[in-house]
Parts: sequence; structure tokens; C-alpha cells
Amino acid sequence: MGLFIRICCVFLLATSVPLNAQLTRGFVSGSVTDSTNALIPEVQVILTNNETNIARETVTNDVGFYRFVAIDPGEYSLDFRKPGFETHRIDDFAVKTAQEVVINQTLAPAPVAVEVSVLETPGSELAKTTATVERTFTDREISELPLQVYKDVRDITRLALFTPLVARSPSFTEFSANGQRSRNNNFMLDGVDNNDLTVTNSSLRIIPEAVQQVQLQTVAYSAEFGRSTGGQFSAVTKAGTNRYHGEMWEYHRGNWMEPLSLANKRAGFKETPRYTVNQFGGDAGGPVWKDHTFFFGLLEVNRRREAASASNASPATIPTAAGYAALPAIPLGTGETSAAREAALNALKFLPDLYPGVTNYQNLQNTPINKFLVQTGTVRIPIARPSNFWYSVGRIDHRLGNGDNISYRYHLDQSDQPNVTSNTQFGSRFAAAQSILRQNH
Repeated sequence: MGLFIRICCVFLLATSVPLNAQLTRGFVSGSVTDSTNALIPEVQVILTNNETNIARETVTNDVGFYRFVAIDPGEYSLDFRKPGFETHRIDDFAVKTAQEVVINQTLAPAPVAVEVSVLETPGSELAKTTATVERTFTDREISELPLQVYKDVRDITRLALFTPLVARSPSFTEFSANGQRSRNNNFMLDGVDNNDLTVTNSSLRIIPEAVQQVQLQTVAYSAEFGRSTGGQFSAVTKAGTNRYHGEMWEYHRGNWMEPLSLANKRAGFKETPRYTVNQFGGDAGGPVWKDHTFFFGLLEVNRRREAASASNASPATIPTAAGYAALPAIPLGTGETSAAREAALNALKFLPDLYPGVTNYQNLQNTPINKFLVQTGTVRIPIARPSNFWYSVGRIDHRLGNGDNISYRYHLDQSDQPNVTSNTQFGSRFAAAQSILRQNH
């Protein structure tokens, strides 16, 4: 096991990035007093993660104060022990992302050892160390709240709309916080930057099954978040525990549930063209070495299959078949040459291949060219845009000692999409494909 730890240390040093533990981890603090409200020093305080059984210990200082820093989000228990006093145990309380949990405790004198268990957290008080306005979503809330689907992906960033001072951004699929532009938000994943450098939206898409908590801070956030004037969106990925667990899922969307769109009606369709989306995947997690090393892994595949549809098409204004046939007869204008006209006609040689697929013209009109009228119209050439989207997560956590943990997480997604770039307004024959690979670790 010593060799395993050394290998992990060497690997993480070789692939190190700036540490951002304070961005996602929380804190537990408080004071310990006796029945006369006098502060008690040197009380042993033990904080235990209920899912991994990893414990951290500290003692109260001379003024009876204790504090645990860099606490992973999760469910915890807290023990207070000192000879001559009752032993108190708080069985279950939650630590959320970047949250300060304040638990003050009173210990009564006891001539013999007495243990008192508290099922709730009566000593939990308002943390006066921060004035941040925020909303934190647990894994249960993430799984049960309805999520908007954007480009066939269930996107957790839409949870931000449940937060104070947040509104939907007009003309964008993102959100606006504090009255700022939607591009002024900051996105983080486990404390690591997750911003698209081109438009400052989130880069890596994250599915609900991959995260343990999601938090959005709006105003008065701490200095370590101060790179943007909008909201600070932070997601924390799931980790393994002492219990083996796993799940599988399937989400389906089919054209039989879709009404006929106006664009398809105008293109001459009588029913909605084939459109099928299947999102299926699974995850698993558990202990590698109980109470010490844990793993978590996830894989989702998102497949979209569809027939050619006018809803995907971009409008293009072209000469009608009759207008195209009249182009060679247009007289030359001032300064124009026969060679220039021949070059222009050669550039339009692809149009006859389009006409068999055109069932309807919009905005028909006669366009003057050198005082010669040419009939033109707006068309939408039906095009299919199938896609394959792969999303995977891998994480391993290891306990080094009291208060020292090491973890590594890797996110990877890849999307393959034909018919999405180049001249898509002229159908699949003239369109091009794109493949996008994103990673975050």
C-alpha cells in the first residue's frame, strides 16, 4: 500500500494544477462551554464522514473554539469528549459546498462517562463569517427537480434559475445574475475552471447523475471567486463511499410525441419526420480499500437519429428553376465581361441538383438584374442532423492521514455531428461534419 501512495503522489505532482479546495469544500466550527457558560479548552472534537468513515480530530483552543477546514460536502457526525464531562455526539448533519457550519455545544459535568447522542443539530447557528447570497442543491434535489433540455442534454446549469437575483437571459440559453450579462458568469467543476474561453459560458456539459452538489453564489462572494461580476456556479462531482452502489438509466424522446412544426408544414410534410433520442448510461462507486480508498465511475451515451427535416434547415434565397433557366439570357451590364458572367454561372451549377428536393418557395418575387427580371424565392432544404455524444467521469479518493486526503477526477466528453457546418442551407451534400472533444481534470 505504501508503493500505491508513492505512485499516486508522483502522478499528481506530474499533472498538478493550482489547488482550489477552498472553492468547493466547507468548514465546521464552533465553541464548547459548560453549564455555567464558561469556555472549555482542550476538548477533543472528532468529525466523521458518515459515508466513508473517514475521521478528523482537533481540540478546542484556550478560548474553547474549534474549526475544521476543507471539508468535502456530505453527511457528517461530530463527537465532543473531555474527561469529567459528558460525551456528546451529533449523529447527522450536512456540510454543503463552500459553507460554514457553526455548531456550538454545551457539556455538562459527569463523574462517570456518560454518552449523549443527538439526532439533529440543535447547536447549528447562523454563520456570521459571510454575507453571501447563495443556493445549494443536494443530489436529491438535482435528481427530482425538472431540468430544461438543451440540444438533447439535461443541463444542470438551468438549476441557477431557482436562485435569488437570477433570471433567464434573453436571446441566450444561459442565465443572468446580479443584472449582469449572461457571459459574465463563472463556472467551476470541483473548484477547477470550466469556462468556454470564446463566449464565457460553461465548457464541459455536466449531467445530473455525475454531481453530488450544485451551488450558485450571486452577491458578496469571497475574493477567491472574484473573476467575474455575474454568478459563481460551482458543481461538485460524486465520490465513492464505503458502500458499493450503482445505477442505470434511459431517457427516450421520439417523434411520435412531437407535433408537426410550422417549418415542416411549409416544406410540405404531412407528419413529423423521424426523430429519436436515447440517453442511456450507468455509474458505480465503492471502496477499493475500506475507510481509505474509494472510486466512482460513470458513462453515458446520447444517440440522436432523425430523418431530413426543414426544422433543421437554414433559409436560402435562390433563383427558382425558371429564374435559373433565364440567367444566361441576361444582358451584360456596364463594365461586365462574358468571362465574368460565365464564372458566375459556373458557381451556380449546383442549383439544378437542389430543385428536385424543393417542394415550396417562400417570398417569391422578381429580382431585377441589369433591368432583367429573375424569379427568386426563399427555400429550406430538409436536412438530417444525427449525433453521437459520449460522456464519462472517473474519480478516485484516498485518505493519507488525519486531515489529509488526496483525490483525482477526470471528465471527458466527445460529440460527433454531421451536417452542422459549411453550407448547410443547401442540404447534406454541401454540409460538413464536426467532432468536439472536451476534457477537465
